Amino acid sequence: MSQNCQEYLRALSASITPEALLGLPVSTFIAVVGCGSHELIDTYVKETGCPFPVYADPTRRLYQELGMTRTFAMGTRPAYLGDKTVAHTVVSGIMQGLRQVKTGLVTKMGDSRQVGGEFLFEPASGLVETPISSPDGGESEEGAVEEKCVTWCHRMRTTRDHAEIPELMEVLGLNGEGRPTRDDKRWKKALSARKGTGLTMAGQMGRMSVDTTKTAVAPEAGA
Repeated sequence: MSQNCQEYLRALSASITPEALLGLPVSTFIAVVGCGSHELIDTYVKETGCPFPVYADPTRRLYQELGMTRTFAMGTRPAYLGDKTVAHTVVSGIMQGLRQVKTGLVTKMGDSRQVGGEFLFEPASGLVETPISSPDGGESEEGAVEEKCVTWCHRMRTTRDHAEIPELMEVLGLNGEGRPTRDDKRWKKALSARKGTGLTMAGQMGRMSVDTTKTAVAPEAGA
């Protein structure tokens, strides 16, 4: 997992919590998949403070199946990097690699050219009719495997091309825009720019929230 991706996880973790996701009308989960060894997961979680489950796919088969690419191009500077300079990012990556020399894992940090993306998986039979029952989309209460499909996605074109946090929160149907950065120009761009394509849950989540509120206040209103 590159330094840029780790910075993205820090920004993500500072703005979105598991509690906020579970508080949505339909319980929602975030899973993080890296292309390094599973032996490095604990290190990445400690470095980023990520509260979400982290998995490893050193074969990069998932990346290939989802059509993600490989590149060294950095692209334009995103808002989620905050005050971090390119030099700081490079030095941090080198230092992190040196710390892994003694463990023998320095060669298992994954393909540095592999870039990822953000994908929204929802029940193939419909968001409302088949609520998400587990973080890994496993067996439902009836014991049947719940089929999922991608309804929104963004594939990175450069090593820093993650969807910004405000867009991700909008896609998930969460209130708010995330933690602002000190760079006003880049933050304003992050608030308006949209990189992903597809249908989001936000509209349906909003309607479900309104319906839930109406149901909750109905008895009192009629009293």
